[in-house]
Amino acid sequence: MSQYHAPNPPSPRLLAIHHAIAHILYLSAAGDYIDDILRDAEERGAREDGSTELGHLARLGLHGWSTGEVCG
Repeated sequence: MSQYHAPNPPSPRLLAIHHAIAHILYLSAAGDYIDDILRDAEERGAREDGSTELGHLARLGLHGWSTGEVCG
């Protein structure tokens, strides 16, 4: 037996769920909205035009998104 072994393939059920969620996000344009929020978080600043979602950024920061330490 080899010291290397291939990891188990992903679960077909989880792949189907991932696909369904991605499809919903795409059709609803929610993905663009999420990208905007994450871009704001990366910039770590408020926009002059007042369009920064400060409430979302605060919640993301409290849940570890801003530091990359999100726990599931």
